[in-house]
Amino acid sequence: MSPAFSIFILLIAWPLGLPSLSHEIPESHETCLSALDYQACILANSNSESKQTSPWTKYGPLHLNYSTAITKGSITIVPAYNDSYQPLFIAISCNKNKINVRGADEEWKGWDSPEFDFEDKLITDACR
Repeated sequence: MSPAFSIFILLIAWPLGLPSLSHEIPESHETCLSALDYQACILANSNSESKQTSPWTKYGPLHLNYSTAITKGSITIVPAYNDSYQPLFIAISCNKNKINVRGADEEWKGWDSPEFDFEDKLITDACR
């Protein structure tokens, strides 16, 4: 992958809310600074800290962000990206039990019934 393409992907992907490359500082950081074994202190306190979860849910090769989904009637449109980090939109019709995909070409592909188990799960989760 060329450096220019990598920069292009970063400029396109980050506005969609892809996971950040930075790390999180544990809540117990201040407490553990004075500990003799900082790492052991962090590990010992990790069970008591709330776990942060990503807004992205993985279904097969797709990663969907339900926290920014838009629902109109029985259709939900969810921002997504694939394992190649290409941005997509997935539309889910709960009434028809079908999905539609819009890729970088900004054209919807058409409504299709699920073919794979992950597509069934995606529809089930979106239509709860």
